[in-house]
Amino acid sequence: MSYRFLLLFALAVGARYAPAQPTFQKQLDGVTGLFCLEQTADNSYWIGTFLGKLLHFDANGQWLNGIQIRRGDTTTTRFVYDLERAPGGGVFALYDRSNQNTALDDHLILARLDAAGQALWQTSVYFGEVQHWAHNRLTTDPEGNVFISSVRLNPTGSNLGEPNRIILSKVNAAGVLQWTKSYRGGGLNYPRALHRLSDGTLLICGNGQLSASYGFLLRLSPDGQLIWSRRYDHLLFKAFAELPDGSWALAATEPGPLPQTTAVVRVDTQGQVLWARRLLLPNALNWIPGLAAGPGGKILLFNYETPAAVPSPDLICLSAAGDFMWARRYDACFNPGISAGIVTADGGIAGLRFRAAGHLFLKTDANGVCATCPGQAVQVALEPIADQPLPLTWEPADWPLPVKADADFLPFSITAGNYCGQEKPVDGISLGVDTLCTYQTAGVQTSGPGQADQYHWAFAGGTPAQFSGNPAPPGLFFSTPGPATIRLETAFGYCRDTFTDTVFVRPGPAPVRLGPDTTLCGLAARITLNATTAGATAYQWNDGATGPVREVAQPNTYIVEARASACTVSDTIRVDVQEQLPVSLGPDTLLCDADTLWLDAFVPGAEHYRWNDGLETPRRPVTSSGFYAVTAYRAGCSGAGFIRVELFPRPPALPADTVLCADEPLLLSAGENPGDAVFWNGQAGFSTFAYAGAGLVRRMVKYGHCRFEDTLAVHRAPCTKGFALFAPNAFAPDGNAENAVFELSGAGLDVLELLLFDRWGNRVAVEKNTARWDGISKGKPAAPGVYTWLARLRQRHREGWLSGEVLLLR
Repeated sequence: MSYRFLLLFALAVGARYAPAQPTFQKQLDGVTGLFCLEQTADNSYWIGTFLGKLLHFDANGQWLNGIQIRRGDTTTTRFVYDLERAPGGGVFALYDRSNQNTALDDHLILARLDAAGQALWQTSVYFGEVQHWAHNRLTTDPEGNVFISSVRLNPTGSNLGEPNRIILSKVNAAGVLQWTKSYRGGGLNYPRALHRLSDGTLLICGNGQLSASYGFLLRLSPDGQLIWSRRYDHLLFKAFAELPDGSWALAATEPGPLPQTTAVVRVDTQGQVLWARRLLLPNALNWIPGLAAGPGGKILLFNYETPAAVPSPDLICLSAAGDFMWARRYDACFNPGISAGIVTADGGIAGLRFRAAGHLFLKTDANGVCATCPGQAVQVALEPIADQPLPLTWEPADWPLPVKADADFLPFSITAGNYCGQEKPVDGISLGVDTLCTYQTAGVQTSGPGQADQYHWAFAGGTPAQFSGNPAPPGLFFSTPGPATIRLETAFGYCRDTFTDTVFVRPGPAPVRLGPDTTLCGLAARITLNATTAGATAYQWNDGATGPVREVAQPNTYIVEARASACTVSDTIRVDVQEQLPVSLGPDTLLCDADTLWLDAFVPGAEHYRWNDGLETPRRPVTSSGFYAVTAYRAGCSGAGFIRVELFPRPPALPADTVLCADEPLLLSAGENPGDAVFWNGQAGFSTFAYAGAGLVRRMVKYGHCRFEDTLAVHRAPCTKGFALFAPNAFAPDGNAENAVFELSGAGLDVLELLLFDRWGNRVAVEKNTARWDGISKGKPAAPGVYTWLARLRQRHREGWLSGEVLLLR
């Protein structure tokens, strides 16, 4: 056996038993905007994001570490635009950092990172109008030199028709910027991809925008000299890859408003179109379909961000001749697409996928198969299209070097877990039983691992006839015997599924309705329970009764079953018995004059009260006579109480304390309604009382529990002409305060006029409506001596004149 044969045998056996390459799909939580992907020399993966973050995974998709690019001498980082493996390990990262927090004043910086993500150096390659998205790219040569493409937009406020410039820079392996050149074309030209070709030259593809919508190729020497350029009026180039024979495959869209049709083009090394294919699939919403060259010259197209409601492939494979080979979709009902796809070191395929619930990192084998999350095969039709290259003129020029800028590289972390969106959440209808009786509730629900976005049920002959919005429709029953069809339509993402199932309905009795639970009021109360229902042939109660109708008076839970063959319906009612509520307001009573009487109807356990005048409290005040009734309620039962309240008014008050003549009679009264008894000075008497004495008169009137008392003070005095008064016989205005004035006084005495005369009959003073004289006459003190007074008086309805004498002392 030759050595050569042994070697071939060993290689064959080793290939047969070699472990399969790793495949996986990870969901990345805690990060936004995955943008670029690269595999480095140690087979680990680096991912760059919109917001200046770098994610690092090993060859099996396990998380290693993360870097956040933050502040340098200005503000923040927005984008990590591109990544490229560095010779000997690590990665080159191209990022921008905003100076004025606008897209028109940015630093574009190139950094070389080691395997741990630490920056070995950072180099400013451009400062100015750095456009977002896909316009900044890098490529390397075997010596470790790095070429960076960018774009200079028009200055703010300038003429938008002015052509912009493509910027190309070279940085050597030590991180030193060698040169920067600009290329000014005839319109607004946006570079989309930059690669170093196998012959050492550089190729940039892109497209014009706004009024100039075309694709272009720009081929440059390693020192930035223009070799040639072509434009294509019917293709907008977004990405390209070099095939083994040196030709180039390009991903493109056709001009027009979004969404645009996707195309794949192959051109030779002079830009002549070898073939072009339009892909007959839902148009891309985004401008960036990706492309990579697979083993054997295969062309891999990454379909990025297609309509969410339309099933489209995520990964498409064409032959070098432009024939369809295969396509895969990796979610059953959603379509995040794939961006930033690459061919991995083991010959597999990796790409990034955007979804609102968490970004995805996918790794498949060379045929797009992911062992842990299988994809669905999709057919894609192609049709030929044509385009002819035209010359495109550029004006090359040297560009000034940028100011220095750098950033800080800080650690951060995310969560990465296995994810597979292949399985549909709903896969059918689950029936509790496949045979049921009429009016029996059907336990219908969906089967499957999750929930759909929409549910639409239809039940032929059922109640309800239709139902939406729930995976388990409640209360479904059929009233007609025979087979019944249940239909379910679900929507989940762009997946639309229809499921049907059949249930057989046997004839059975209609539902029994015993009514709601009830309470009987009073021990003698009774209720009739009627379970009669159409279709029933037998009845059975839980206490042994067998008829459909019965009368009950005992508290209990009553359950009845109505049967017809094997079908049974049942109902339950709870019957409670409660005594009537004992409500008492007491006997009829008296309300004494203006007193307040409180009536109390409280009954333990009562839930509600209502009085005949609308009041709804158990206790209430009463201030007037009348008939009062109250009803108390508890659990449907009630009890009532009644009371009559009679008002006994207060008797008329006795007169005020008075002064009477010694022989003047006094007649007192207790009013026209003297009640049960009247007491005068403690002695029982009549409603009237004649009093001839002096002193205190006490009166008490009794009626039931009412007691009214009153008093009167009676003074007796000698009377002159029927007037009981006191008239002093002397006074001294200049003496003590007790006898300083002359004053007539008496109970109820009104002095209407008072006249004073001297001994010769001369009038010295006249006082109106007063009983006093202070000894002043005509404004001067009157002389001492005897004076005669004459007064017009009124007392106890008597009016007249009275006179007397008084001595004025000085």
